[in-house]
Amino acid sequence: MRMKAYTYELGETEWASKARFRRLAGSAQEAHERLVELVAEGKDELMKNFLKGKPFRKKDLVPALHEAIREDRIFPVIFARG
Repeated sequence: MRMKAYTYELGETEWASKARFRRLAGSAQEAHERLVELVAEGKDELMKNFLKGKPFRKKDLVPALHEAIREDRIFPVIFARG
């Protein structure tokens, strides 16, 4: 939702470089847009704004995301390597 990514590699002392994230920016933006659309589907007012092409405010999206998770419309998944 905040368009930030964090990684940590075992043995590294700092978070991954911003350059690594710039390479992912296009696919991250696409995934963000899909998530926003899924969240908007559950709220009439958000869907109206989505269809009009209006930008979403964080203060509207975050509660709608929480609601979508509670209603089992969206399932958070965390990916980790072992």
